[in-house]
Amino acid sequence: MRDVTHFIGILSDDPEAGKTTTTLNLSSLLAQAGHRTLLVDGAETPEASRRLGHVGPFAGSLRADGALPVERKPDLSFLPLTCAETKRLEAFDGASFRASCRDLDYVIFDLPSVSEGKGRYLEALDRVIILILQPRFSLQRLAGTLNVITDIKGSVNPELIIEGVLFTQADRRLEEFERGMKAAQAHFPVDIFQFAIPRDDVYGDIDAVGTFEVDVALTSRATRGYVELAMEVLTNDR
Repeated sequence: MRDVTHFIGILSDDPEAGKTTTTLNLSSLLAQAGHRTLLVDGAETPEASRRLGHVGPFAGSLRADGALPVERKPDLSFLPLTCAETKRLEAFDGASFRASCRDLDYVIFDLPSVSEGKGRYLEALDRVIILILQPRFSLQRLAGTLNVITDIKGSVNPELIIEGVLFTQADRRLEEFERGMKAAQAHFPVDIFQFAIPRDDVYGDIDAVGTFEVDVALTSRATRGYVELAMEVLTNDR
């Protein structure tokens, strides 16, 4: 019997940090582990929806009952909010949406970039995972993202917590990566994941509709990073 639905958002201030790739692969891994998972495409561009085979406008419900199936993944569905009309999105209600997801285990949001979305959908979440594009990392940029979350906590969602900060396109073998991780840990009271998502050129070649990188590039270092992320999420929910 399912105890609770977990609402997790993937957030970054950089549109190239890999939010969509992370959302797709984390959702796929959770569903593959037998958890009923809803992927919500709320990003500024409908890349996740395109990857899952949806093109054109979306006129369905903005709740879980409007979700579309994902081929060959019976425990995964997706909701292409980005493809809905702006006026409909402005009426999105976090509490109503959460109530519609009571039969799910996980709801994973591909959120708009902080610079674009200004906190949209964060009122519907329990936790956020912050992605940091390691080559562009700065303490100022991370501070800006954390300030957005602080504002949301102080206004519409006081229970929102940060699951952790994840470096992407990162190479743990480089001193630059270690310096960035230590600086973030020293300046901010947030958990920094001790693993990272490295750059992987194999992932760039995978673009077929309905295809998830973690299902194809099984031996990739990036896949290992996403598996670690899924294990971290599942461990925290025990």
